[in-house]
Amino acid sequence: MIIETKELSIKEIPRFNEIGFFPSDAWTNTQPFSYVALIKLITKTPEAIGIISAIVTDILSDGYTFEGPKSKVAPAEKFLSENRFKTEFKSCLLDWLMMGNSALWKGKISKGQSKEFYEKLSNIEGIEIKETELKEIIDEEANKTKSLKCAPWSTMNIEMNEQKTMVTGYHQIVAGEKTTQFTPDEIIHGKFMQFDGRVYGFSPMEASINVLTTLSLIKDVNGNFFQNGGVPDWMFILAKEMAGSPQVKKLEQTLRKYKSSRLKHGNLVFTGEVNPVQMNKIGEKDMDFRMLSIYYTGILALAFNMPLARVAAILGMEAKQSASGTDLSEAGYWRSISASQDYWEDLLNQQLFVPEFGVKIKFNRGYLNDQIKEAQRDVQMFQVIDQLIQREAVTKEYAKLKLHIPDRFWTGKWKMPEPEIASPFGGSSGSPGSPPKNSQKGTAGQARVQQKKNEATKATERKEINNHEVNEVEFDNLVNDFVKKSEMRKINWYIQDGKYNFSMDTPESSYSYSIPVDEISSVKRQEWISHGRNIKPPLEKQKLKNELDTIREQKQKIVDSIVSSATREIDKNKEKSVEEIEKNKTKLKKVIDKVDKEKESLSTVQKIRDKVKKEMVENIQSAK
Repeated sequence: MIIETKELSIKEIPRFNEIGFFPSDAWTNTQPFSYVALIKLITKTPEAIGIISAIVTDILSDGYTFEGPKSKVAPAEKFLSENRFKTEFKSCLLDWLMMGNSALWKGKISKGQSKEFYEKLSNIEGIEIKETELKEIIDEEANKTKSLKCAPWSTMNIEMNEQKTMVTGYHQIVAGEKTTQFTPDEIIHGKFMQFDGRVYGFSPMEASINVLTTLSLIKDVNGNFFQNGGVPDWMFILAKEMAGSPQVKKLEQTLRKYKSSRLKHGNLVFTGEVNPVQMNKIGEKDMDFRMLSIYYTGILALAFNMPLARVAAILGMEAKQSASGTDLSEAGYWRSISASQDYWEDLLNQQLFVPEFGVKIKFNRGYLNDQIKEAQRDVQMFQVIDQLIQREAVTKEYAKLKLHIPDRFWTGKWKMPEPEIASPFGGSSGSPGSPPKNSQKGTAGQARVQQKKNEATKATERKEINNHEVNEVEFDNLVNDFVKKSEMRKINWYIQDGKYNFSMDTPESSYSYSIPVDEISSVKRQEWISHGRNIKPPLEKQKLKNELDTIREQKQKIVDSIVSSATREIDKNKEKSVEEIEKNKTKLKKVIDKVDKEKESLSTVQKIRDKVKKEMVENIQSAK
């Protein structure tokens, strides 16, 4: 459609989808809900603060650089240093993540304000200033941004025109203070999410208000439980005794004695009727909301694409993930961080650095796995494309397209490699069909590998020979000395024939201990199992080992068969090569014999010529 008029009518401009949003004045609150209440809720939820703080750190921790001429980069770096950019931008990112909106204020004198000032001055002085004279008077540097500061979004309000087609400004409402007006050019407005045509941004925290509320209430419930839980642990009822009787006093003295940490878990002999009642018991039932809090924390992490490994300390053993799953979640999270950095780079460059400094800011990326994979892909792609171009199957522009080479770096040249002369006796990498010489280790390297294998085998055999069976006390001492003081060493345990079988390895020996299931104390069993791992019984291990040996034998047979087949094929090729060489030798001998005969014939002809010449000379002399 061709539009002849310079100005578009209001009907042709899409409107913001803000139902019930009225054009505001300097005193109207246009926020969609109370951002102050949301911030109070987040500050009471350390899980949310931890997630937000981690994201801000990942965005800013690697620093930033500028792209552009050195003469322009220096003023930009000085401007950020003078305005404490990292501190202000960190505050801006916190607002951006918590409320889905953030505002950076650019402190400068606009051209409109300068022009208005000189118009007022001309009215007072009676001197008329022309537009050209005004440009000479006003220094261009005076209209550049001199200050950069984060405006707290909980106090900011957006203003729109009556048709809801454009943002006309912003105003800040602070309790007890005068309302401040800002033009759209003064505010860099960042939105975490923008959808459904809303003028305000959206944050996952807004969607998680119920989650934040529930987490806060769970901690309040448990806090009140401990705060109001000032009751004794046990109550001893002596139904047949009077207060102050000798039996009561003796029981009190005995309880005071066993309160010492050195005498705990002992035995008590007491005559009389005693009925103990536990009053302050904290067990699993008192953690009724543990799974709910873990689930809600996982929801918060998922809302910000946070990988499971980053919140594993909170989720504990309830959350497990494979190594491949961890790698995928980490890669997805860092792509999200990179997308956030791209968003802020575009916003800051468009509204600040490019128009005012002539440079572009670039946030450094700390996660380089994707770049490494892309480099590996480009190397493999280059080899394939190089072969295709050498065979004239594709054009050079195809290489530019597949390798994603920008136009400013593309020269259009593609130098062909020099052809290598093939030799039937092989080249620097060995004869045809043999592995490259450089891929094989030297004598010293092979000796070191064999030595390590021998040491590992001897260590295994030594542990199998030095396997000692010990009693409960000895095994418990070994656990205290070797397992509890080590982060890597564990107790191996399994149940077989109604017995608990515990074992552990030390640097020199192996120790084992067996006890019937119904004889081991619950405390010791729980302690050892918490420091151990459940393994399969030896019979099942032997069965698996036998299956593994069978698989290895089958694999070796397949390998031997392949090697044998390849060897036979090589021998056949060798025989053919020998036959061809012999044939070539026979042909060459025939050629040589033929040449020798021709040489003899030429020699005879030369002799005849010499004889005839001699006779002619003699005849001439006799005639004279």
